[in-house]
Amino acid sequence: MYNSTVSNIVLDLDKSDIVSTLGLQWNPNTDGLQYSVSFKHSQNVTKRIILSEISKIFDPLGLVSPVVVNAKLLMQKVWQSQLEWDELLPSDIQESWLKCVNATTQLNSLKVPRHVITINQPQIYELHGFCDASEKAYGACIYIRATNKEGEVSSNLLCSKSKVAPLKATTLPRLELSGALLLAQLYA
Repeated sequence: MYNSTVSNIVLDLDKSDIVSTLGLQWNPNTDGLQYSVSFKHSQNVTKRIILSEISKIFDPLGLVSPVVVNAKLLMQKVWQSQLEWDELLPSDIQESWLKCVNATTQLNSLKVPRHVITINQPQIYELHGFCDASEKAYGACIYIRATNKEGEVSSNLLCSKSKVAPLKATTLPRLELSGALLLAQLYA
């Protein structure tokens, strides 16, 4: 049995059952979310294979954006190579792909608590947003901070988003502004 925070809702789930929801796995035993990512290992790495595998990562909250942005950067490099869809990629890109595959398979061991507020009876809620940019990518994230009357504080990542910088030469201040815009869109 799983008891909801709503008093009249009780779900009949075995504690060992893992429920798939929104592309994530929910473990009622730990009340946490986890990712299930499995890439096919192929000796013949092509543009089609890489795009297909990267598209399998569904991260609606952006909790694994740092890993996903590396995959997106690799895909950008693949597009720059101007190879056909089923043409073998150069060895340096294939090596980068293997590193990316190893990093993404580690997502399977990542467990994120479903509850982002971990203190009792919070009274004050605050949203804190941060954004940053580099020459390669930019991103934004929002944290939720809760404080109760005893002064206990809980702060956790709520959501994030990352994007690859455009190929056309762009100044760092413009990319910083793009990060700020991304943050504003996350808040909205």
